Amino acid sequence: MSVVKQAAKAQPVDRVREVREEVNKKMKETSLLFGSDPVLKLKAIPLGVTPLDDMLGGGLARGRFYLVVGRYAVGKTYFTQLAIKAVQQQGGVAAYIDAERCYNEEWFRKVGIDTDNLLVSQPGTGEKAFDVVLALARAKVDLIVVDSLAAMVPTAEAEEGMDKIVVGGQARLINGGCRRLLDVNTHSVVLFTNQTRVAIGGQRLGAGETFPGGVGQLFWAWGIVRVTREGWLTEKSPKKGEDQRRVGFNMGFRTDKNKQAPPFQSCAIPFYFRTGHLELTAGLVDVAVDLSLISGKPPHYEFEDQKFFGRARLIAWLDENEKVKTRLWAAVHEALEGTSASGAAADGVDQTSSEVD
Repeated sequence: MSVVKQAAKAQPVDRVREVREEVNKKMKETSLLFGSDPVLKLKAIPLGVTPLDDMLGGGLARGRFYLVVGRYAVGKTYFTQLAIKAVQQQGGVAAYIDAERCYNEEWFRKVGIDTDNLLVSQPGTGEKAFDVVLALARAKVDLIVVDSLAAMVPTAEAEEGMDKIVVGGQARLINGGCRRLLDVNTHSVVLFTNQTRVAIGGQRLGAGETFPGGVGQLFWAWGIVRVTREGWLTEKSPKKGEDQRRVGFNMGFRTDKNKQAPPFQSCAIPFYFRTGHLELTAGLVDVAVDLSLISGKPPHYEFEDQKFFGRARLIAWLDENEKVKTRLWAAVHEALEGTSASGAAADGVDQTSSEVD
């Protein structure tokens, strides 16, 4: 390479460094970083549920907030409980802001959460709720759950009579809180649950749907996870005159927005009321089929030189053969790490460790 070309190549690099030093000196703080700086590398907290981690792009990103949306009784709070459980298992600190007054210690323990080490707050107004969230973010708590945005009442509305209407109060509260959170949060994963409502006066948002607190929250969010009920799970009822009874449902998850991985990824995992847990073997089968580790198409499957008619029979067989299931889990993790390593490196997602810092 000629001297002229070397000088031309070095000149822009030197100029970039000069600009950085000059601006940082004037600002009296580190305001400008290089794009390759380790500080900017995205760190994710895995949930420990392979289909969900694959859908999210390695887990929940630190320093970002997510919206968990859906209709009533579909599993929005349960998704946040999975996150709390994962953070605690990795040695982290989690907080639950109960704006809906729906906290039930017995159910949280049933899911696997250590309630003795869970921080819980039940603020009276939306402003107090966001004050708690901002304080926890400054304290670098690993996970903050707010359940829910719809239940947040602005102080102005709380102090008025029921006959008074405060127009746009909740939207201003939520938008202001989200903006402040973006400024102070550098470490915490924040999950906001919210409900879906039918839009009045047209279908400007697509399928006639809107969210309490306005649409501004959708723009601030790093990711939007939609939770749905994909069908009931039934079994033969012991009661006379009753053929079937509902024992659970297929809990569906879809990323309507994701800045960490391709959006509109989805999965569905069976959830049973009695146990309070997801049937992870079913999720394993779905991912393994997608990765071609299990061959065939519904309802015909082939694995380990055996043929199965029906997904339920394959799941039952794996549950009976723990060693085979363990090998399949290992194969799935290896395949997912191979396919996501290049994407994670390009997106700056740190998946080298599952431990909470």
